[in-house]
Amino acid sequence: MDLPRLGRPISACGYAAALEGVKVGPALDPTSHMGPLIDKASVARVDRIVEDAADYAKIIV
Repeated sequence: MDLPRLGRPISACGYAAALEGVKVGPALDPTSHMGPLIDKASVARVDRIVEDAADYAKIIV
């Protein structure tokens, strides 16, 4: 996996550690790495992705 704004590739076991350095904030803030979901439909889509992943994924965080 690669987090482009952090500029380094990471493995699954390093994913949790990499997320600790991610700054969540407004999408227009150039120092933010990750912005909010824009609407309820986007939240529902991400919820479905997470629920589907639970069928085969291993928790690493």
